[in-house]
Amino acid sequence: MWEKIFVNAAINPFGALTGLRNGDLLTIPQLKDAMSVTILEGIKVAEKLGININRQNSIEKAFNVAKMTAKNKNSMLQDIEKRKRTEIDYINLHQLL
Repeated sequence: MWEKIFVNAAINPFGALTGLRNGDLLTIPQLKDAMSVTILEGIKVAEKLGININRQNSIEKAFNVAKMTAKNKNSMLQDIEKRKRTEIDYINLHQLL
């Protein structure tokens, strides 16, 4: 569950903010760094809850998902392009529960 949260947190908002497909996020060093920092922040939360997460594996997993889905526009970006409400409120609320 935590890895899925980290993957989504690393890919979806950055694709939505930039309009880039998943794989294109990895071609910009500053975005790739921001994706890593986002995951590391999530890991800090998990650790505060007593959950041990492998930092490097979590970052590599998110990057691998972005590579495997390189041509995809993530769902948050698709929502923005369709001028629909994104799932960000739902995600944030349910991750707190």
